[in-house]
Amino acid sequence: MLGEESRVLAFEIVDRGIQTMLVTTDGEVLQSEWCGRWYDKALIESFPGHIDPCGENGEFHTLVTSTPSFQGHIELTMLEVQIGERFSHQRYQAKALPKQI
Repeated sequence: MLGEESRVLAFEIVDRGIQTMLVTTDGEVLQSEWCGRWYDKALIESFPGHIDPCGENGEFHTLVTSTPSFQGHIELTMLEVQIGERFSHQRYQAKALPKQI
């Protein structure tokens, strides 16, 4: 994966079953409305052109809630988006749950 184009890597993350959510955005390049959105193909397609689809320039940060290699998953209860001077953060309550079969 190293050295691949970010867009290709972004779609591979989704295709491999890695579930993740945007939990922090840098307001200088990506508004707070993006916080709390699931990182999926629709989200990747909707990023403005100046945003690296993997957030390689610090545009956003994510929280992984499930992968095929996890022994369980993380369930999130969404709270508010906290908007700071520059960064916005999706607040949530998290609960670790066993893998669903």
